Amino acid sequence: MLLQIVLNFLLSFYLLNLYSTKSKLNYLYDKNQSGFGSSKKTLTGSGIIFSIVLLINMIFYFLNVNYIELLPNRFYVLILSVVLLSFVSFYDDIKPLDPRIRLIAQTIVIYFSLTLINLNYFDFPLKLMIFLSLLFWIYILNITNFIDGSDGYLSVNAISFFLGIVIINQFYPGEFFSYYLAVIFIPILFSFIYFNKPKAKIYMGDTGSILIGYIIGFSLLEFILSDYWYLAISLYFYPFLDCSLTLIKKIISGRNVFERDFDYFFLKPIKKIQKNNYKVLGISIIYNTLNLAVVASVLYFELPLLITISILISIIKIKIFESL
Repeated sequence: MLLQIVLNFLLSFYLLNLYSTKSKLNYLYDKNQSGFGSSKKTLTGSGIIFSIVLLINMIFYFLNVNYIELLPNRFYVLILSVVLLSFVSFYDDIKPLDPRIRLIAQTIVIYFSLTLINLNYFDFPLKLMIFLSLLFWIYILNITNFIDGSDGYLSVNAISFFLGIVIINQFYPGEFFSYYLAVIFIPILFSFIYFNKPKAKIYMGDTGSILIGYIIGFSLLEFILSDYWYLAISLYFYPFLDCSLTLIKKIISGRNVFERDFDYFFLKPIKKIQKNNYKVLGISIIYNTLNLAVVASVLYFELPLLITISILISIIKIKIFESL
C-alpha cells in the first residue's frame, strides 16, 4: 500500500508538471473573469490527470485477484462512470456546456452507478431508495464542484475527507471500498496542491471537481447505508452547510442556482480582499485538522453524539468567514 501511495504521488506530480508546462492550447486557459484565486490567465482542466491516475489504479484492482472480494458489485460500472464523467467534464472545461446537459449526463451516470451501492440497509421501498440516493449523490457532486472557487481550497477539503476515511479504516479495516479510493486520491491531491496553492499555476477545472464530487458521493453513501451513517456527517458537514445555506438564499431571491456567483461563505473574505485567500486556506486547514480529531474521537470512544462537535465547528467556521 505504501508503494502504491508513493508511485501515485510521483506519477501524478510528473503528469501535472508535464500538463502545466506542455499544454499550450489557448482554449484550456481559464480567463478568471471572477477575479478569485490566481489573478492571471491560468491553465485549467488538469483534473484529467486525476482521472488517468485513478483509472490506472482501478484497472489494477479489477485485474488483481487479491482485490476481487473487496470490489463493490459491478465494479466495471465505476470504471465506465469515471471515463464518461471525465470526458464530459473535460469537454466542458474546453467549451462550456449548457448546465442542463451537464445535469442530464450526471444523472444518467449516477443512476447506473447506484448498482455499486447496497440500497437495502434501510427498510424503505427500493424505488424510494433509488430516488433519494440519486438526488443525494447528484447534490454532493455539485456542491463539491461549487466549492472549487479559490486556490487550494477544494484540495485541502478533499484531502481532509479522504484522510478521514483512512482513519475510519484503522477502526473498521476492509469494511469500506472507499478506503482504497482514498489511498489513490490522497497522493494525487498532495501533488496537485503544489501547483494549485496561491497563486495557482493550474486549476483542476470541472474535470477534477466533478470527479472528486462523484467519488465523495459514493463514499458518503457507503457510510450512510451502513451502521456507521453518522460518520458521513462528520466527514463532510461544512461543505454541505455552506453550499446548502447559499443555495437556499439563491432560491429565495429567485436567482439561478447553477450560476457561479461566488457568494459562498468561504469566498466572502476573498471578495473583500484578494490576499484573504491565504487566511481562508489557513482557517480551512485548522478546521479540517480539528474535524479529523472529532472523527477519531467518535471512533475511539464509540460515541456518535460527538459528531455534534463537527456541526458546531462548521457553524463557527462560517461565522469566522463572515467576520473577515
